[in-house]
Amino acid sequence: MPHQDFTDENSFRATLGAQLRKARTMTRSKPRADRRPTWTSLILEALVRGDDFATVPQLCAATKAKLGQCTAALHHLRAHHAADCLASDGQLFWYATPGTDDRTKIVPERAPEPAGNRTRRSRVVKAAKPLQE
Repeated sequence: MPHQDFTDENSFRATLGAQLRKARTMTRSKPRADRRPTWTSLILEALVRGDDFATVPQLCAATKAKLGQCTAALHHLRAHHAADCLASDGQLFWYATPGTDDRTKIVPERAPEPAGNRTRRSRVVKAAKPLQE
């Protein structure tokens, strides 16, 4: 194998292995524009920014989340002590408690999942072949 001088950076980048590594890393990374904040981080931010009690409809209006997304995020935050609620007159009032947050991993952004490549099976049932005697 001939000796390669790696002092010139262009000669190293021209090697086949370096080009393949660069191509692999470019295909794995997602563009930054496709990432959006998670609903949990948006709900927690709205609770902290509000600095007061908030109901679920108020949080849905502030974050533009659907009811299911909002309640799922609040359930997660309450399970990890990042938010808590008080009940009054049959309504829940939520407030942030970021000082007692015990989550070990906080993901501020989510990347959309790629579209699957599975084909759907047709629902047409084929007729059975008649028995031959």
